[in-house]
Amino acid sequence: MNKVIPAFICVAFILMLTGCKKKKFNDAIYDTIGQKIEMDIHKQDPTQFTILRYIDNPPCTSYQLKLGEWKVYYKKMKKMFGDKVGLYFLTETKNIEDAKFLFKIYGFDNVSVVDSSMNFYKTHNLNPILGKDVVFLLDSTNIILAIGNPIENLKID
Repeated sequence: MNKVIPAFICVAFILMLTGCKKKKFNDAIYDTIGQKIEMDIHKQDPTQFTILRYIDNPPCTSYQLKLGEWKVYYKKMKKMFGDKVGLYFLTETKNIEDAKFLFKIYGFDNVSVVDSSMNFYKTHNLNPILGKDVVFLLDSTNIILAIGNPIENLKID
């Protein structure tokens, strides 16, 4: 019995810390929804909605981008929604040429920007707790409507 109480306290403490992290992440999402992304995303392809995928300095560019999966998803999305939804990639990386080459191979070179400035979060006042690989759903004026990756979470799809 004497060992059960300290073990219970440790488990409760760990659960409390985990819950705090999840709450902070959820708070960051709620704070981000409604913000505007200042980019010329709709200049070439005016759509009602845009899926913006932001990737920050991927260690393995080809693996992290998962462009094959996005190509399949984009075709599926086009069948369902036609021209109402567009797709746009923003990658901040030091390997600019590698990333541009990959986007070109998969046919995403017209809907991608590769940047080495590494200041997307600062420029748009976004919380870094969102992570280095974030997918935003934007309206036609670039207001963030939702956050989540439809490739990794079928509930978002």
